Amino acid sequence: MNVNRIEDSFNSVIFARGREYYYKNKVKNFHTDGKGEFFAIVKGSKEYGVMVKIDMKTGNVKSYICSCPCDY
Repeated sequence: MNVNRIEDSFNSVIFARGREYYYKNKVKNFHTDGKGEFFAIVKGSKEYGVMVKIDMKTGNVKSYICSCPCDY
């Protein structure tokens, strides 16, 4: 899995905010199903859930769902 490929799939502001939350330990309960689905709870301005599906062969983001309070 290539972080640069994942980064290209998201708005740069949103990706930077996610990286900042990660480094500030605001990403909680991170887990994966081992087949390309990743889940986490994020404690930003509000607590919300994130799910990302990645094609494990190509590293491309297939889909994502976020209940965060931002527009993207």
